[in-house]
Amino acid sequence: MIIRHANKTDLIDIMVIIEKAKIYMKENKINQWSENYPNEDVFLADLKENRLYVAEIDEKVIGMAVLILDGDADYKNIDGKCLSDGEYGVIHRIAVNPDYKSQNVAKNLLDFFEDKLKELNYDSIRIDTHKDNKSMLRFIEKNGFQKCGIVYIRKTDERIAFEKLLK
Repeated sequence: MIIRHANKTDLIDIMVIIEKAKIYMKENKINQWSENYPNEDVFLADLKENRLYVAEIDEKVIGMAVLILDGDADYKNIDGKCLSDGEYGVIHRIAVNPDYKSQNVAKNLLDFFEDKLKELNYDSIRIDTHKDNKSMLRFIEKNGFQKCGIVYIRKTDERIAFEKLLK
């Protein structure tokens, strides 16, 4: 499995993965992503900021995620307390093609991001998800993150925030 920065030609595969994730969320009554979010414009902005990554096997994009390195405004008003006041990276919009769920794609993306942040001497990594996204909650907790509070995405959407210290 290769993890790399995404490029514009990856957008078709990324949007297929996102649409499948939206169907999964709707079927499982997870009110995290809507029909209009995330959309191609969101990923074009991520591309422009060079923070969109893909996981691929045999040149096929099978997963994707965003890593924000320059802080995240949503965490400035957290209802709770983070573990660290130092520099942190934030993972957003992580999704995997369901045909590859058993191949640890999300774990490989997470490990890649943790290694990158350690190389950059960041103190921690943060992630958040909807309270009803039980599979993501299990994944986050299984990988050593600790709950640190509630953040509001786009000012109104409540998410459970987690953090993992890297030092």
